[in-house]
Amino acid sequence: MSDKNHQSHTCEYQIRIDGNPKHYASSIGQNEIDLWLNLCAKNPDCYIDIARVNTHIVMCQADYHQMKRHFAK
Repeated sequence: MSDKNHQSHTCEYQIRIDGNPKHYASSIGQNEIDLWLNLCAKNPDCYIDIARVNTHIVMCQADYHQMKRHFAK
């Protein structure tokens, strides 16, 4: 397992049209604001938003080994 990349907590932004992601970004800058404004203008009957999506690792392989040691039958 040492040659694999471990996932970590992440935060990204999505520009969404009616809840469907259309653009992903790691931060919000002028380009993202311009894109959001453009999408709002072109889609007046839709709900356009920018959402922050956070990923938090709840359990990982190390947790599995600890659980296995204590609870495996």
